[in-house]
Amino acid sequence: PQDTHVRGDEPAVIGVLINLLSNAALALRKAERAEPRIDVVGLHQDGRLQVSVRDNGTGIDAEHLNRVFEPFFTTRTVGQGLGLGLSVSYAVIQRHGGTLRVASEPGAWTEFSFDLGLPDPAAV
Repeated sequence: PQDTHVRGDEPAVIGVLINLLSNAALALRKAERAEPRIDVVGLHQDGRLQVSVRDNGTGIDAEHLNRVFEPFFTTRTVGQGLGLGLSVSYAVIQRHGGTLRVASEPGAWTEFSFDLGLPDPAAV
């Protein structure tokens, strides 16, 4: 939709969304929920586009929560991931003037959210 346009590197921002959705899908497969769910929400707040990706998968353990954006940090088994997806995503959002955040309840849900600046309406 027109009201979700932001300034920036479109392929890089799409890459962030793909990474967050892929991680959510993996968490759902691990959780084996009867009703798996991924919610993606975009809304305007304080002149910025706020985007969140929330799943009802396995959640992230508290001891890992502060490390998820570190390069090469992963909880996956050897050969299943390099631990770069979230650190690269964090850098992309930061490069666009935003912040990538995470909140989670182990065993219940995880939500990643980020914000991006909106362009001048006259420029769109």
